[in-house]
Amino acid sequence: MKWTDEKLSAKTPGERHQLYMNAMAMDSDDARALVRMIEDSGLAFSLDRSLRKPDAVSEKIAGIAFSADATKAMEDAIRNGLPPMAALDPMLIEALGEDYGTHNSSTTTAGRIAAERMIQRGYQKTGKKQKLPADCRAKTADVLEKAPEVVQ
Repeated sequence: MKWTDEKLSAKTPGERHQLYMNAMAMDSDDARALVRMIEDSGLAFSLDRSLRKPDAVSEKIAGIAFSADATKAMEDAIRNGLPPMAALDPMLIEALGEDYGTHNSSTTTAGRIAAERMIQRGYQKTGKKQKLPADCRAKTADVLEKAPEVVQ
């Protein structure tokens, strides 16, 4: 079947997800073209349930969170007294569109990945959560602070 933008947009996000997963499992030029078409379409292609690893949305979240731009933005947020998610969430909204949200728990996944990234950079969780700005899809996130230096 030759896929078009119109045919893809007529599918539900769950149906596009299944197409995506099927195409990912195939090794052909047509399958790779369909994967690129789905990814480039801007249409949601996640299931309305919690993400499971490995998952295309989780992998995109991690790729963004571990980028130099996102890492710097998250560190700036922490220095300004905000959770790192306050900086990461808008980047994910822009990059993932409707595939990012509470409907598939990707906001929770993003919060976990943001905290993991900052812990790798020498920050630690304070044990507190903070409400995020109204334009964020995630509602609350872990507060982090610079971990004390260990003198040996």
